[in-house]
Amino acid sequence: METYGKHYVADLWDINSKLLNNLKDTKLNMIKAVKAANGTVLNVFGHKFSPQGVSVVITISESHLSIHTFPEHNFCSVDIYTCGKTKPENAIKFLLNHFKPKKSNILELERGLPEKIKIKKQKM
Repeated sequence: METYGKHYVADLWDINSKLLNNLKDTKLNMIKAVKAANGTVLNVFGHKFSPQGVSVVITISESHLSIHTFPEHNFCSVDIYTCGKTKPENAIKFLLNHFKPKKSNILELERGLPEKIKIKKQKM
């Protein structure tokens, strides 16, 4: 397998706090996001914080997908890194459609290149 991969880092703002505080729904939609990217789920770990917020980390054959939510700020951060023939941008698009943030900041990093990491700001 080659070293090249794409890594998306996304900050999503102004989201309904109820969506951000639901562990079961977040896990389900993170798994759907992996499938949208043509990834293969290996493990799913989730945790609900008290009084609020959730974290979900999914190990996939092609690397990982994670989310950390902050319902008190109507905010979440998403991270997906994949290699191979996956399309991590599809996972980000799926999550944008699910959470419907009013504002987002998304970076695409091309990793595993011997020269350097390439960084682009994305609009989706």
